Amino acid sequence: MRTLGRKITVFFIGILAALILLEAGLRVLGGVYGAGTLPSAGTGPGGAYVILCLGDSFTAGMGAPEGEGYPGQLERLLNEKAGDGLFTVVNKGERCQNTAQLLNSLRGYLDETKPDLVIVMSGMANSWNRWGYGSFDGKATFFSGLNDALYRVRVYRLIRLLADNIKFKLRASRSGKGAAYFAEEYKSAEEADRDAIAGLKRMSSENPGETKYYLEIGYYYLARFRYEEALGWFSRGLKAAPGDSRLICGVGRVYCQRGLFGKSLQEHEKGIRIDPGYGGNYGGIAEVYMSQGKYAMAAEWYEKQVDADPRGELPPRSLIDEMYGAVGDDPAAVQRLNELVDKIMAAARMQALEGREEEAYAARCDLSGEGSKRARLQEWVLSDLGKIAAACQGQGRIMMLMTYPSVDIEAVRDAARAYSVPLVDNYAVFEDMWASGKSKSDYFEDAKGFLHCNAEGYRVIADNIYAEMERENMLPAGTEK
Repeated sequence: MRTLGRKITVFFIGILAALILLEAGLRVLGGVYGAGTLPSAGTGPGGAYVILCLGDSFTAGMGAPEGEGYPGQLERLLNEKAGDGLFTVVNKGERCQNTAQLLNSLRGYLDETKPDLVIVMSGMANSWNRWGYGSFDGKATFFSGLNDALYRVRVYRLIRLLADNIKFKLRASRSGKGAAYFAEEYKSAEEADRDAIAGLKRMSSENPGETKYYLEIGYYYLARFRYEEALGWFSRGLKAAPGDSRLICGVGRVYCQRGLFGKSLQEHEKGIRIDPGYGGNYGGIAEVYMSQGKYAMAAEWYEKQVDADPRGELPPRSLIDEMYGAVGDDPAAVQRLNELVDKIMAAARMQALEGREEEAYAARCDLSGEGSKRARLQEWVLSDLGKIAAACQGQGRIMMLMTYPSVDIEAVRDAARAYSVPLVDNYAVFEDMWASGKSKSDYFEDAKGFLHCNAEGYRVIADNIYAEMERENMLPAGTEK
């Protein structure tokens, strides 16, 4: 027994030591990253106008080379226009930081940098990083306090991120895109190519008339944002079967994900004309409108999808939830979504998909509480942004809020209106760009699913800030327009 006890003790000491080493390593890497990408803080030389940029990974510049995030590009732009050395931009973006953590660190940032202007882009991480939520919600418990304390430990944050990523992938695998869409998600690229794609390519060459192989390969590449290859395989399938509406739907989805919405609509409309009984193209049109923030039109086309093909692919819960979150408390819009969900649930019952109805489609606000949860999350972001605005204004600092380029968080706009803060609406600017036919791949990092900008995308954000500073008369006299 003594030997067993010693072995157990040694085992747990080893785990503890490994965790301590991992924590130390993460902190060292974080310090190296910070030292390499974040300018040192401090008032600008010679009385320069100091701009403090606060936020999460978007402010830190994730997705772009060092110095090519929007803070670095903004400093160069301002000094090119106004005269070298007149502006100093300080980047205090921290990956994974939510609004509560930003608020907690705000006084230190302000005291350290003494900025003239504070630019804040925050709120996205609140959806998964719940540090500080218990205090806001008035339901602080031992466990919420423990969670807040553990969030200071980087190993814990890493584990939570990995767990959230796994949950996202599992949820995505049930989203109705088909097995091929996420079939190889957990394999390395080499293994996936060897096992799945090589086999499917062989089968397609042996059976050139079988369109299912072209579909499988096309969706495989689409799921990995390899658009040219996806489009190539869907097109090969269409040469073998020119009237296959499923392959046409695949082409439309490629265009949609690339932000080529006009072309996407044309393909899906063509697919509907060829086979009005296939629901995928109706859903594809709905996805285009979802991407453009036109939720009422998206709901209309999802209804058409279910009506046309009640035994086929059904709209995934993740998109239904997004629509509930977008329409907020609008009674007519919520009623319309409730009717859509009723129709989806009826179709799910018809399909007799075991467990799917409750799991995937109990999204009605009055049944699952998804709408109220999202509304509460928006209230949390709004509350924290209000406190941040009050703290800046209390010190005589000008504050500017920004929406994200790829995710629309309405609470940011609400905060700008409520607290009379200038707003840079990046989301609206980028949506207009997609509507005009520009491609997401030119402005976003493909590997991250068009979430974070690349250097060109951050340049657009820097331009947007400059334009807002010009509108608000924040630029020195004589600055080039």
